[in-house]
Amino acid sequence: MRKALMIVAIIAALLLAAYCYLKANPPLTAGASSSTSDRKVMLVSIGNKGSIGSIEIIKVLINKSAVPDFVKIQVSDHTKGFIASDQMDARQFGTYTFKGLHEVSLPTGTDPQGQIDKMKDRKATAADKIYALTITDELTIETVTIRYRYLGLTYETTISTDRLKL
Repeated sequence: MRKALMIVAIIAALLLAAYCYLKANPPLTAGASSSTSDRKVMLVSIGNKGSIGSIEIIKVLINKSAVPDFVKIQVSDHTKGFIASDQMDARQFGTYTFKGLHEVSLPTGTDPQGQIDKMKDRKATAADKIYALTITDELTIETVTIRYRYLGLTYETTISTDRLKL
């Protein structure tokens, strides 16, 4: 009986430690990459620095609580890059791939900084996918809040677009 309680206590402690570690080290990396001059179209590079599971984007909000008019995930590669355009035709008919939030999960190894390092080392290939959120609204976008799920836990990350001010 004592041995069984000891095993249960150790397992509970390990689960608690894993939960605390995951909450303290969110896997999503995100940063405002580009925008139009009026900041009504925003491009946010995203990726997964986690090592064991994919990330599912649940919701994207702007300016603390507003739902943007348009939000999609661009899926691209290093040779093509991304597009930040306020022209709907460029987004709908161009060679760029836009997917709904629930259509894409970010696999491990897609951290934007890791991708940049691969490019510097000349190890990047067209098979290496890169991801960005394209967000459009009538309002100037000051902040972007991303809610996402990783290993069953829900996270929220807010980034400022201040560094993109002209």
